[in-house]
Amino acid sequence: MSSDEAFALLDEIPSDTGSITSEASSEDDVDVDDWNDIAVNQILENENIRDNSTEPDVDDWNSEDELPLSYFAKEIVVWTNDHTLATHPTPFDEPYGPNVSEVIETPLDTFLLFFTPEFLKKLVFDSNLYATQEHGDGFTPTNLEEIKCFFGINILMGLTKKPSYKDYWSSKFVMRDPIVSSAMSRDRFGWLLCHLRMNGNTLQPKKVRNGYDKLYKIRPMIDILTKQFLECYKPGENRSIDESMVKFKGRIGFRKYMPKKTHKKMGYKIWIRADQSGFVSEFQIYTGKVETTEKKSRRQGYH
Repeated sequence: MSSDEAFALLDEIPSDTGSITSEASSEDDVDVDDWNDIAVNQILENENIRDNSTEPDVDDWNSEDELPLSYFAKEIVVWTNDHTLATHPTPFDEPYGPNVSEVIETPLDTFLLFFTPEFLKKLVFDSNLYATQEHGDGFTPTNLEEIKCFFGINILMGLTKKPSYKDYWSSKFVMRDPIVSSAMSRDRFGWLLCHLRMNGNTLQPKKVRNGYDKLYKIRPMIDILTKQFLECYKPGENRSIDESMVKFKGRIGFRKYMPKKTHKKMGYKIWIRADQSGFVSEFQIYTGKVETTEKKSRRQGYH
């Protein structure tokens, strides 16, 4: 700061001539001009100290709140119009879309991409095993072709809904479905509906033990579908994860009721990951909050 700038600052300060006069009367060797020179020198000295000062030390302040803002500005950001310095995400160059090597000619070929022959064979084995445990040898074992027919009937029932599955075999022409009734008898369909199994009951963990799976009886189907969804279709760049409600009013331990939903207010919730095409890459059925072993022990009073 120059001397002229210092004098300009002094001119803005309200003068108190009375105090200067009283001081001058007590000390005859100091006049008003001398006081001005002393004040200017003091201002210049303070400015010189401020310019030569170093970064403030944290130890010199009682708390972080008292630190000046200049202490936190370690790096000065300079804004420019140059866009070349901006970081851009790596372009998405992964292959996406259908990833199927087999020739797809019929709807059955598409179905077998997800419900593989290996899975259907396991379904046949576990269903016959359960029927043997329940009835001994007094039943007709199922086979691979019958299981395929059973799944086909269920898919068709989802397209043409009726009040009861028995109505597809109704004696009334209006209710009867000729495709379903000619493919399988009503009693045989009901028998498969009661005896269809994917996992053996003898290996199912008890509820009181760790590792209990609420989806144990359908876990093989969930695993194979998740695997095949990822293998048969490579998701694109834009993906989202959201919840979806499956309408269900039967008895199930993790059934949810969400009154704010416009439709499907009751059922079970599924987390779904899908890309812009709507194809589901992964899904997870929500069975309730997972409780760790430590929290469960504390809740039960074990220490």
